[in-house]
Amino acid sequence: MNGAVLVTDAGYGQNADFRAGLTERGHAYGAGIRGDLTVQPCDASLITSAGSGDGRPPLPGTRGHP
Repeated sequence: MNGAVLVTDAGYGQNADFRAGLTERGHAYGAGIRGDLTVQPCDASLITSAGSGDGRPPLPGTRGHP
């Protein structure tokens, strides 16, 4: 498939193992994703506020770089 670009729908686009397999084989691809999926760099980490100590513990916040 030299020079070909594979295009997939969101069903395959959300499958990380499928996308990794395409990359390992050297295929260029474009993949649809669901609207609720987010994308971050590999080295992103969750940033959580310390909280006040009262009430419920804080939920994970935004993503950021380490």
